[in-house]
Amino acid sequence: MSNWREELETQFGSTIFRSGFSGDVLPSGSFVVDYLTGIGGYPLGSILEIFGQEGSGKTTLVLSAIKQALKRKMPVLYEDFESTVSDEYLRKLKIDPNLLKDYRVFPASMEDGWMVIYRFCEKYKRGLIVVDSLAAMPPKFDIEKMKKVIGQTKVASAAAVMSIALKQMTKVIREQNMCLIFVNQERSKIDISRGLGGGKTTPGGAAVKFYSAIRMKLRLNTPIKASQLDILAGGSRDRVVAIEVGIYVDKNKFAPSYRHAPIYIRMDKGIDNAHSAIKIGLNLGFVEQRAGGRYYLDEKYSGDTLGKHQEHGMENLRRYFETNPLEWGKFIKDIMSQLAQSSEKLKDKEV
Repeated sequence: MSNWREELETQFGSTIFRSGFSGDVLPSGSFVVDYLTGIGGYPLGSILEIFGQEGSGKTTLVLSAIKQALKRKMPVLYEDFESTVSDEYLRKLKIDPNLLKDYRVFPASMEDGWMVIYRFCEKYKRGLIVVDSLAAMPPKFDIEKMKKVIGQTKVASAAAVMSIALKQMTKVIREQNMCLIFVNQERSKIDISRGLGGGKTTPGGAAVKFYSAIRMKLRLNTPIKASQLDILAGGSRDRVVAIEVGIYVDKNKFAPSYRHAPIYIRMDKGIDNAHSAIKIGLNLGFVEQRAGGRYYLDEKYSGDTLGKHQEHGMENLRRYFETNPLEWGKFIKDIMSQLAQSSEKLKDKEV
């Protein structure tokens, strides 16, 4: 056995003994998602799939990751197959469209998209690649067929391309320490024998499921109206200002799977970490809600010696944290500490 390693390295090279996950992660932009992944964010050198129903915040979630990558001066490639994200929305999320000008691409086909990813990996290391979305990536075969007859295609043409490409590119993604995120849609299965729907599936074949280190499903739980957050200005109190989205970790190679928790997405700001923190703070006793919609914040985070800080309505409490970053820092630090230490006491469904 003493010569075993030396013999293999001589024949196959030293990379045959490469280590596994390096521990290098990219924060998602949501501390709840970072908690659910179990490693503090998205793992570099891995492939992820984020899928769910329409309008559940998939694109907003990956744009939040892009924002975090740009903050850290990491190279970013955004393949926008759906061509639906406007510069105005990027600015709402505090992403400078000019930073993505040369790295937001619109490939014509699935094969072209993979070639751009390969070129990007050749040029850069330790970066983020987002494909939005897998369901909108047309194989060249389908494009050529469309020139003759609209609607004509070959069964599983996308699945075949994805299977081959993932087999070739997984090693490249790992060696270049890239995080590749696929956004995917959720579709109804067709039960041919009965002519009815047979559950849910995702486009692009099964290869993505197998090659993904983490798979997260997003589900739109409920819209949140202005009146629920005590937002009085800006229009009708019945207008929808945010949504609650359930995050379900279907697969995780780095931490326990099947964990779930809600996040909150504001229409004008994107992911609302303060809303999530306040909800968790209520469970942990850091925040107390009393009659009349008043919220009382523990003295530890009040920033003064006059006792508990109080605000009328969650929106005002959220603004308090926005204008008091020092108190927010202490608040979120204690919440993350409790989540890390009390995983048995605080069940995921309570988050």
